Amino acid sequence: MTKLQSGECRHETKQMQSSFFQDGHGSENGSQLKPCHEHVDSLSECLTGCGYPADYRSGNKVEDGIIQDQMQMYEENPIRLFSVDLDGTLFRSDGLPATEGVRMLQAAAQAGVRVVINTTRNAVGVRQLCTQLGLSDPMICTNGAQVFASPKGPIWASYTIPMGVARAIAQLADRNGWEMSISVGSFSYLRQRPGQPLGPVENRSIEGLEGRQSTSQLVIVSANEEALVAEPKRMILHEPDAITAARELAAQYSQACRAETYYEPDGSLHSLCIFPVRADKGTALRLVAGKLDIPLGKVLAIGDNPNDMPMFAAAGTSVAMGNAPPEVKGSATVVGPTNDDEGVAWAVRRFVLKGRS
Repeated sequence: MTKLQSGECRHETKQMQSSFFQDGHGSENGSQLKPCHEHVDSLSECLTGCGYPADYRSGNKVEDGIIQDQMQMYEENPIRLFSVDLDGTLFRSDGLPATEGVRMLQAAAQAGVRVVINTTRNAVGVRQLCTQLGLSDPMICTNGAQVFASPKGPIWASYTIPMGVARAIAQLADRNGWEMSISVGSFSYLRQRPGQPLGPVENRSIEGLEGRQSTSQLVIVSANEEALVAEPKRMILHEPDAITAARELAAQYSQACRAETYYEPDGSLHSLCIFPVRADKGTALRLVAGKLDIPLGKVLAIGDNPNDMPMFAAAGTSVAMGNAPPEVKGSATVVGPTNDDEGVAWAVRRFVLKGRS
């Protein structure tokens, strides 16, 4: 498929409440622009309807012929698997899932498309979300460190950070007084803050590095190293000095772990997540597509952050959210609306449900 050039077809454009919807590593907020005009049929007309001229571009006119050829191809060779990120993608800037995006994903699933949640979040929360939305397809969790055949299992892949590497990173944070969130098994461990009691958090939710967590999953420890009751699958830091130092340390163990940096919409640092070396969204997506016997050319991936780029590379079609940074937009087949302007719903309509009876 012909990839649209940088600047072409750049369409810049979550009511269900649960503690899960506030426990992600942090979404990236998009600017508030005009809502997408869903009634129009051509992408260039959609651009015009949303306040952009028909030739919105970085120097060259959008070629309607290319766009129409692509849409014809999607009708003749329909998408069979839709891989969707959560934070900054399906979830709006307020941390809730986009209402129309949820409805469109459910419609896609009912039409026989495999809807795969592909996220940095841990399995407990993703399983809860899938249950609430009625999704039963495979789940890719913790940036690919855990891959499940369905919300009920079985597990297809599971990777952890070697204990020696994890201990070195935790000790670095403890020496400097830096707070971490460390995921081990089904629990998240947080370093104690002033006045917090130690142990499992009960009877209330808590605001931590990952936002609002459900109480049954959190344990407060006096030191980061105490969280290492087994090899972890994810370690998160937020403080700028901690991000810089931990990233440098993780680079020394590049054969055992990988570090992903997350940014705010203004380009400032948000967090650093450290994962097992084999954990990335693209590798996990290839595994799932293979297990389901779906050609990668019939897979669509949608996301907003640099850690989504590996799944863009794996999928035949990729959609970057309008709130994504430039490098992510440049790696995608096409750019859609922002997470606050129903970008997921737009992508489902344009590339998944169009032409299906």
